[in-house]
Amino acid sequence: MEKWTKDPLFTPPPSAILKTVGDSDEIVRDLHGNALGGVRTIHTDVPLARLIAATPKGRPNWYWGSEWPFHAKKLKDLYFSTAIYRQRAGQVLRECIDAGFLLDADAETLRRETVEKVSF
Repeated sequence: MEKWTKDPLFTPPPSAILKTVGDSDEIVRDLHGNALGGVRTIHTDVPLARLIAATPKGRPNWYWGSEWPFHAKKLKDLYFSTAIYRQRAGQVLRECIDAGFLLDADAETLRRETVEKVSF
């Protein structure tokens, strides 16, 4: 981050803005309740859970959000099989690398520690 502010020739990494309703701060969500827009990952584009990362009003500032895993039936309805899930997740990882949001090494860590452990 220091390079971004001190070196005018340094190009910061890409960014993306969450989609909101009009001029409000209400986040637009997909059919699973996950935010639309922003930096996309396997967790948002081939979800295994509903992710709520923002701190709701009235919650303490240490509240870091929550993850509500989908049941096996929902995963089967979405992806039909673990193999199809893994194929789709691999495509999303490639898109994230191509967009500049993930390095190859980070994508490999996600694949190894997340995608390969999925079973339903």
